[in-house]
Amino acid sequence: MNDYKALTSFAKIKPLEKLNDKFTLAECAVCACGKNRNFFYLAKETIENGLSDLDYLPIVAHLMKKEDGSGYYIGGHDYTLEVDGNTVKYIPETQIVGCVIANSSEFKEIEEFGKKVTYLMCKCILYTEHIPTLMDAIYNENVWFNQSMEMEIGETRPLEEDSNYCEILEFKFDTQLLIEGHDLDEDEIN
Repeated sequence: MNDYKALTSFAKIKPLEKLNDKFTLAECAVCACGKNRNFFYLAKETIENGLSDLDYLPIVAHLMKKEDGSGYYIGGHDYTLEVDGNTVKYIPETQIVGCVIANSSEFKEIEEFGKKVTYLMCKCILYTEHIPTLMDAIYNENVWFNQSMEMEIGETRPLEEDSNYCEILEFKFDTQLLIEGHDLDEDEIN
């Protein structure tokens, strides 16, 4: 039976070029080759087999204003529950903030916590006009994000050299790339 999981990365969304007042070309990390923070292992060859699933994948975020009005923060896979009798609906709170550009992925070595890690990177178009406060944060060099990539996982096995990790042998990129979980202080985005 297939399972849905998210791979998390801690990465900077890097703006590359402001295309116009509405759109910005950017680059973001999708997933790391090898051991990932949530105890999954992905071989580069396994990732390469799923690259076409990334084409035009939506990028979503849940940007929220702090209750005291002092700034913004980004949630995660946030939902509102709507109960009607015996029926419960999950209503996503995230909104689309961009999409992945087709055939734009490449592997790059980036420094993460003091060591070099190979990441699958892709180019994306972000809706600058749609969420200006998110764009302010993306242009701020001091603001980093957690990101998660939804995957439909097929075949797996314990990683031979470290059974604490589950080796993913077959998967599909699914649904969305989520920008999540970093507090944004007012001075960080102004």
